[in-house]
Amino acid sequence: ALKTALSITKAIHADVGEAYIQVNIGQVLRDTGELSDAEKALTAGLKFARQSQERSLEAICHSDLGILYILQGRPERAIEAGLRTLQLHSELGTSHSASADYATLARASLMLGRGMEAQDYVYRSIALLDESGGDGSDFPQRDYWNCAHVLKALGKHEDG
Repeated sequence: ALKTALSITKAIHADVGEAYIQVNIGQVLRDTGELSDAEKALTAGLKFARQSQERSLEAICHSDLGILYILQGRPERAIEAGLRTLQLHSELGTSHSASADYATLARASLMLGRGMEAQDYVYRSIALLDESGGDGSDFPQRDYWNCAHVLKALGKHEDG
């Protein structure tokens, strides 16, 4: 199915479709633990997004790369990616979709021993998730889980 989708997008010269498929492949590779290949796919999507000025796709790529960098144990890179995504969301008027990025920033801050910063990012993520009823995020359950992980590591116990 994947090869078919890629061949169709190439046949009709739908470069942006090919880029989105590449990013989706990167997400699957990341989530199945194939981190090196995931980085290649997501970086290819980011390159296309920058060249074609597809700002929304660029935000998606940075967001997914941030999550990847957490899994790779590269918190500094995760922070760079998360902050860039927040900037793009602000420019695009899509800040309601930033809960995953705040959760990524929280995890990265925790990895760097910045507890207060991590806690601040958690509360920003949770506020967005609660405000949107989970509709702003592609994977609200992942965002809530990441926030819970950070709060638990910080010794915080939330009721309600």
